[in-house]
Amino acid sequence: ACLGASVIVKDITGELLKVKVPEGTSSGAVLRVKGRGCATTPKGDLLLKVQILVPKSPKDIESVLKELDEKDPSVASRAKEERYKI
Repeated sequence: ACLGASVIVKDITGELLKVKVPEGTSSGAVLRVKGRGCATTPKGDLLLKVQILVPKSPKDIESVLKELDEKDPSVASRAKEERYKI
């Protein structure tokens, strides 16, 4: 969340949506996806509550970075740059 990301979530009908989590988003923040909520007139918005889980040990952090690198090398390299920035 510190670096921002795109995540896949299901809407209330079960359809998969790609949602952008902006840089600096904190745990507990609420993101709004317009027009993807309850079927009212007009259609409601889908509200998503952000939950950020932070790895507790350096070994876990390295594991997460490796997994990120496999999925999207640019995200992992940005995370490493931020981690070692002084």
